[in-house]
Amino acid sequence: MEESTLQVQRVAQSGWLVAWWDDPDGAGGIATQGQDLRDLQQQITEAVSVHFDEGAAPRRIRIHFVSDPILVIGRSRFPTADGEYTPAERRAIDAGLAKADADIKAGRVSKAFSDHGEFIAALHDEAAKFSARGAKRQAE
Repeated sequence: MEESTLQVQRVAQSGWLVAWWDDPDGAGGIATQGQDLRDLQQQITEAVSVHFDEGAAPRRIRIHFVSDPILVIGRSRFPTADGEYTPAERRAIDAGLAKADADIKAGRVSKAFSDHGEFIAALHDEAAKFSARGAKRQAE
């Protein structure tokens, strides 16, 4: 066997990492745990060597985290825009944001497009409507 993939998940109550693999041939599987990733790697290595006959163990073990770990970053470390704008510029920015917020609340927004082609087609449709209105006014 070239490679096997063990699923890994953190247990919320204990904080330990649990790894498991089900043998596709139905010959049981492997389950082990570790306090941290380093400990889990050692436990997996030992469990694999015990589970497989000599020479039958996979050459590579892939560890797949069932739920991706989340890295929390303190927002206070990011730079702010304080002091980058004059009071007049800040008022103009705030007014623009307030207008955009009012437009959204009033429903004056475009629909979501699934891709650029749909967006371009909608632009062409609107341009055709606009051109038709202009032509109609010139005829009057």
